[in-house]
Amino acid sequence: LIRKTGGVIEEIEKLIENEKRGEIIKHGLKVAIVGKPNVGKSSILNLLSRKDKAIVTEIPGTTRDAIEEILYVEGTPLILVDTAGIRQTKDKIEKIGVERSIKHIDEAELVIIVFDGSREFEKIDNEIIQRMGKKNVICCINKSDLKQKFDIEEVRACFPTKKIIIISALKGHGVKELEERIKNMVVENDISLSDRIIINTRQKEIIKKVRSFLKRAGEAMEKGLSEEFASSDLRIAYYMLGEITGDTASEDVLNRIFERFCI
Repeated sequence: LIRKTGGVIEEIEKLIENEKRGEIIKHGLKVAIVGKPNVGKSSILNLLSRKDKAIVTEIPGTTRDAIEEILYVEGTPLILVDTAGIRQTKDKIEKIGVERSIKHIDEAELVIIVFDGSREFEKIDNEIIQRMGKKNVICCINKSDLKQKFDIEEVRACFPTKKIIIISALKGHGVKELEERIKNMVVENDISLSDRIIINTRQKEIIKKVRSFLKRAGEAMEKGLSEEFASSDLRIAYYMLGEITGDTASEDVLNRIFERFCI
């Protein structure tokens, strides 16, 4: 019985994990394109989306707010976000854009960090790298068509396990490799959920409670406590799971569920 209870807990852990993945399927995987001003973020968005969505100029700070485009990779919607260039600025509007860029980094499941190969590695580049934390990151060095001044080893030192993609957004060089890397990261992170059970928030809250009762029952059995301790917790867990499957749901619970649907 301890072994079977442990097996159910493992299944519940998978369901809880899948709730986050379900949100990605419903709302999209957020991919933020970040970097300092004028590194080519908008050009990369335009290339990936096959549209002239973002304004592209040689003037730093052109993008003041985030621009979004939806792509589909392996059936998963990707919300591609071109963010304002990150730098110190006194311009009030641009400053708001920079603050939003940082927020987009925090919210993104995947970050494409872009560097300018025609300029030297700067302090702001390092500051942007430090904001990545444990994020899934793709590193791009853009403007390979120009004379290179960028020290690629500075980036390799920060991301020793990641392949750095060299591209020219202007010429279209390296874009296929970038697209393939995005696709691989979607697949590697198992975001394709066609074979998974997706739970909603209500169900997640129920099974989290079920997990706690099952753990308590398992501990009672392992300690050799009398049977009523474990059986009580197992019974509660059973009836709570029944609220999801419909086996034990009361009329009140069913009314709360069906009032959300048009039948």
